[in-house]
Amino acid sequence: MPFEREIFSGILCAEVFHFLDHDEVLASIRHLHDLLIPGGKVVLTTVSEDLALLQPVGLKEIRVAQREQDSKCMNALYEYQELFRAARDLEAKEHPAWEMHAAHKNVYQHGYFNFFYPDQLVAAFKRLGFYITLLELGAADHYPIWKHGPQDQVRLVATKLG
Repeated sequence: MPFEREIFSGILCAEVFHFLDHDEVLASIRHLHDLLIPGGKVVLTTVSEDLALLQPVGLKEIRVAQREQDSKCMNALYEYQELFRAARDLEAKEHPAWEMHAAHKNVYQHGYFNFFYPDQLVAAFKRLGFYITLLELGAADHYPIWKHGPQDQVRLVATKLG
């Protein structure tokens, strides 16, 4: 973003990070830090690895295995479309999941999607000059999917040290 450094007191970053891979996430956090005045806040929402829709098809296990290899790494999943397809396949052919899956596949074509473990986001923000004033998981009934749960979304408020 072409703005001067330390120009904003607050930035809303809603439903963006799940379109980013690890390095892009870190670069974005650094950029948010550069844009905020000391004491400025970032309000962030993004998709949780606890997304209810994908639990029956192994999302949590995939993310845990990634963390076991590198606890700091927040790699996006390139096989996320296969996970959504597998979740769709658990539903009857007449279920709205089939139509929603087709629409989703046409919208998200870039190849990867990220699902976050809240503690990793917290650690990244802390390493890059923030302290956390709120971290919670919550429902995200606005997500364009056919099954929702109480921990689908990560909600974080981070304050720039300074």
